[in-house]
Formats: sequence, structure tokens, C-alpha cells
Amino acid sequence: GFKSLEGHMDMERVGITGHSAGGMACRDLGDVADVLIPMAGYAPVAKTRLKSTLVLAARNDTIVDYPGEVSAYKNCDVTPKRFASVDALGHLFCSDLCWVGARAGGVVQIALDAGIKVAGAFKSLGQNGCSYLNKTEGTHFLGPQCGWQLVNYASAAAFEEVLRCDSGMASKLTHIKSEMPIPAGCPKTTVFDFQEQLSAGVVV
Repeated sequence: GFKSLEGHMDMERVGITGHSAGGMACRDLGDVADVLIPMAGYAPVAKTRLKSTLVLAARNDTIVDYPGEVSAYKNCDVTPKRFASVDALGHLFCSDLCWVGARAGGVVQIALDAGIKVAGAFKSLGQNGCSYLNKTEGTHFLGPQCGWQLVNYASAAAFEEVLRCDSGMASKLTHIKSEMPIPAGCPKTTVFDFQEQLSAGVVV
């Protein structure tokens, strides 16, 4: 549990999110959290306290298998549950690692230039889906702000629905592909896929 946090936060309303290994760590926390939002971390296991989950993913993630994430969501027994993915971004869609040091070739290249040779072993992870690769690799990844927008918009809605008993934002998620405000430099097709199952047996 989280007894060390008692007195510092409202333990009756708990939401947990995590990315990659942190997202996978969310998998079994449905007995201590009301909302779980794994990002590039598959889907959680239904447990007694868990009231809702939102699975976030990136279409071009080659670190965590995207079809596997879709399958994990479909096999998830939590309701309500939602799935949203961003187009043309990779594993780092929800982080700032594609933004930090982009002009210098990214964090991996900065480390290599500083003589940290072991950084090369993490190259595929440390720049997965970064738009600064477009100039040298011929890729067509979106800017990091596109992923941030999806994460902020969708996760705020999922958290507010349960933790604040406010479904105003969550009700808009059904039409997130057309209603989510699009940041400058991002296409209207930023949201690649959205699925939701708000009650047992009803899939949208």
C-alpha cells in the first residue's frame, strides 16, 4: 500500500499513471487505486478498488508492441475502459525526451558526444519516434507537442470523471478525434484511434 502517503494526500481518491516499465507497474495496482492510466504499458488487471482505466499508446511504438497494446485493452476486464493512441509517434510520445536536446541530435547523441559510449546501447529506446530523426532518417514523426496534447486531454478527463465526480471532460472523449484541440504543427489526424467500453458488454 501507500501508508507513507497518509496524511499527505486523500487516500480515498487515488489515480496512478506510468510510462513504459512504469505503465506496466500499474498493472496490479487496482487494489490501491481508483483510476489507472498506463502509457505504453499494456492494460491493468481488474481488481476490487479499480473504477476506471485509460490505456494510452502510440501507433509507431516499436519498443512496446502496438498491436499487443490493442489486444491487451480488448482483453481487459475493467469497465469503464478507454483506449486512445496518437499517430506518427513512438514510445516516447508522452515524455519530453524527444524535445530535450533535439537541436543537438537528442539525448542519446548528446551523451555519445560527451564520450558516454554505453548510450549507444539505448539508441533505439532513447529516440523512438522522435521528430528530429526526420531530417536524417527520412521518417515522418510528429512533434512531441502532439503526443503531449493527447496525454493531457485524455488523462485529465479520465481522472476528473472518477476523482472529482465530474464527467464533463470524459463525455467529450467519445469524439476526441474531432473535438480535441489541435496544437500548432500537429495534423487533424493526431488521434489515430479511440475506443471505449463504458459498461459491460457495450463496446464503442
